[in-house]
Amino acid sequence: MIFPILYDVSLFALLLLSVICMVTGVGLLLLKRWSLWLGLALSPYIVVAAWVALSYSRNFVGFFPNIKTGAFHISLILWIVLTPISIILLMDKRKKFG
Repeated sequence: MIFPILYDVSLFALLLLSVICMVTGVGLLLLKRWSLWLGLALSPYIVVAAWVALSYSRNFVGFFPNIKTGAFHISLILWIVLTPISIILLMDKRKKFG
């Protein structure tokens, strides 16, 4: 996580997003109410980051030039689809958070 700070300062927003997502994940494991709302607030940013990565990569190398790139693109699509589903499931279980 120190790489963006040392070599490319423009990636600082992604570093900040990843740190906040990790903190939110720990809070979700501990069933903290603040993590539920933070996860809900972060979900659009997560989807946008995945969408931008997919769009850039697809335009740069194509959708399926080789198996590694194709697997990466499919994983990004799954990430985009499963993030809203996980947020819906979190909202359903919000009464368990204390």
